[in-house]
Amino acid sequence: MWSCRCSLSRLGSANRSTVLGIAQMLLLVLSLSFTGCQLEQSTESKEALKVLSQARSEIDKVVEPIGRNQPLVAIARLQGKAGRPDLAEKNLEQVVRYSRTVSDPSTRLLLLRLVAEAESELGNIESAKQTFREILKVVSELEPYTRCTTSTRYEIAVLQARMGLSEDALQTIQEIDNPSMRLFGLYELAQTYTESGRYDAFRQVAQTIESLHRETYGDSPPEVDLRLLNALALAQTGQHQSAKPIFEELLREARLQNDPTQRAWSLIAIAEHQIKAGDTEQAVQTLDQALRTVQGLGVGLRSSRGRDNQMGRIARAYAQAGRHNEAIRILKEIRNPDHTVVEAGRILAEAGRYEDVLKIADQFATNSTTRTNLLQTVGIAYAKEGQIDSALQIVDKMGRYRSEVNPVLAEVAIAYVRASQFEQAVEVLNMASERLHGYESLQVAKPLAKALAQSGQTQKALELVKPYREPRQRAEILISIAEGLLGVGEA
Repeated sequence: MWSCRCSLSRLGSANRSTVLGIAQMLLLVLSLSFTGCQLEQSTESKEALKVLSQARSEIDKVVEPIGRNQPLVAIARLQGKAGRPDLAEKNLEQVVRYSRTVSDPSTRLLLLRLVAEAESELGNIESAKQTFREILKVVSELEPYTRCTTSTRYEIAVLQARMGLSEDALQTIQEIDNPSMRLFGLYELAQTYTESGRYDAFRQVAQTIESLHRETYGDSPPEVDLRLLNALALAQTGQHQSAKPIFEELLREARLQNDPTQRAWSLIAIAEHQIKAGDTEQAVQTLDQALRTVQGLGVGLRSSRGRDNQMGRIARAYAQAGRHNEAIRILKEIRNPDHTVVEAGRILAEAGRYEDVLKIADQFATNSTTRTNLLQTVGIAYAKEGQIDSALQIVDKMGRYRSEVNPVLAEVAIAYVRASQFEQAVEVLNMASERLHGYESLQVAKPLAKALAQSGQTQKALELVKPYREPRQRAEILISIAEGLLGVGEA
């Protein structure tokens, strides 16, 4: 870019007028371009709102109340994203009102949780807080009759934490009566903050954990070393130099532990956190030490489930560090064959070694479900890479009349859309519809409708609705089309 230091006053009047005229024209062009983008976005939003209106009409025809209200939350989320928060708020209020009439507590909790997530996503934080208060009221009513409320509080607190409601999340956990269960919940909360790189929130929870642990267990060591989470939290916020000495201190202590089983678990945990922190080179060295420790255990322990679990964790960690061959070699030492097949197949698929996965599926899978899952993994991978013929061969291998092929067919249909072969994409849905019930073929119809809408083929997407007779099925496809128009997620 050239320098613009010369003053307009040094130019002649004619030149000055010319320059000013060009500048005004440029500003006008930029303004029109920006307005055009806004109009284009507005057109897509209007189109999405029109589709959502059709979905709302279909929902009103559904007889079962829960069948009406659950999709209504999805419609509200999209209405908010399309610039109509008033419509979104109205629909969410309707769901909340309905939830208050429901006698089944689990259904009430499900609906209210969906509403809270939607409110948070749309930025209605105060409304989300109010909905969470209503959720916790339902949980309190259930406490005299069931033990499940503690785990429900965990889930609510983690959800609040992910939404940024740190103080509310901490309060939810603090309401758990049992100190050991409350500690467990606090560890879950700390892990959530660590993984999201929210160091200040993590430190607040860590201090609460330390205080509660002292009150409950005195000087006994905690189950989860907070230093490990602290090191990861520092690394996640870019403070790698501060995290490194903490990892080194933990490694020194782990190597000095007398019990080899506990030493191995400590080394595995450190390695897993090193991988999350981005230090794969050091993690591999730690895993090597953990592996030597496990392999050095006595013969009596070699057949134990605990040893298999340790080997499985080490193999997964090696795979996460990019050492797939080492991971496969370790898995061969595990005595549970189906466990080995599943882990090996997943690891090989992540490395793109699909032919090897197919060999494992054919030669080693004793469980038909295991074999089907492996084939499904490869079929989806082929389709995502645009290898449609290979993906369809997997469909034949799985058996075209099995519902498990639907995720593969969905990816094949999307691959055709990406290749602008829209008729072939629709033909894939027809193939699924011929052999499956309506709700099962929706697993193909919904992602295909979304992909078509994202590709500007809204009319073709709307045509997918016509063969379906059930109002809720039609509404779900229309919701997927709106998602595509608004660019919500990937097809």
